[in-house]
Amino acid sequence: MSGYERVVLVTGAVADGNLLVWDGALGATAPGPFKAKDGGAAPVTGAGFGLTSRTILHPGTTTYTVPVGTRAILVECVGAGGAGGGGLSGVVSASCGSGGGAGAYSAKWILAPLLTPYTVAIGAGGTPGTAGNNPGNPGNDTTFDTGPAVRAKGGLGGLGGGVAVTSAEFIAGVLGGAAASGLGDLLWDGNPGDASMVATGLIGRSGRGGMGPWGGGGIERVAQGAGAAGGNYGGGGSGGASLNGGASVAGGAGGDGVIIVWEFA
Repeated sequence: MSGYERVVLVTGAVADGNLLVWDGALGATAPGPFKAKDGGAAPVTGAGFGLTSRTILHPGTTTYTVPVGTRAILVECVGAGGAGGGGLSGVVSASCGSGGGAGAYSAKWILAPLLTPYTVAIGAGGTPGTAGNNPGNPGNDTTFDTGPAVRAKGGLGGLGGGVAVTSAEFIAGVLGGAAASGLGDLLWDGNPGDASMVATGLIGRSGRGGMGPWGGGGIERVAQGAGAAGGNYGGGGSGGASLNGGASVAGGAGGDGVIIVWEFA
């Protein structure tokens, strides 16, 4: 529904009693639209905050300035996805790379934000390696503020499919961005990239890219060809598949990260 938003806020230490859900129109004021996580009345007092705007930052953006009158911001960061691994050509043989991992998710509630510009870095998706038995490159981290105040790690690159074979073989999947290395109030690991599988020299499947917070993992290959790119935001690229002596191929690129800033007056 146009002009309608649903946002989860952390109002203190991360615990059930401090998780609030904004369930109202843009520009509405608390406490009315706020509800507790369990559906009961929210423990909000005073004037509260009104959601006034939202800013989405993409790779290449280096600074962010809060709108005039902003009293608090909710910052969501997603790291970039890793690229999938490649597949190596071999006579009547198969080689399939595994999928790249998705970027991690981090969020932070910031009261009384600075009026001067914040330094930001939005991670670009991992690039594929050279066609053949080569890994994909990892996704880059996404950070907000110097220090930084919020950080979401990029996903790992998928593994190369190894020497082409004619019998069963599996290539392990890889991890997504690590929440343990992130910064913020709420931290999630990125989803892992899937393992690849070869059944015979004619039949195989590359690994699917890890799904980002809103989907976007590159779809696996079950026919000859390079891997599919990961989507928005932070999805991992899928592995490439070289089947039945087909040409060497690369994996798909990882999806870019993003910063979403929700602004409250």
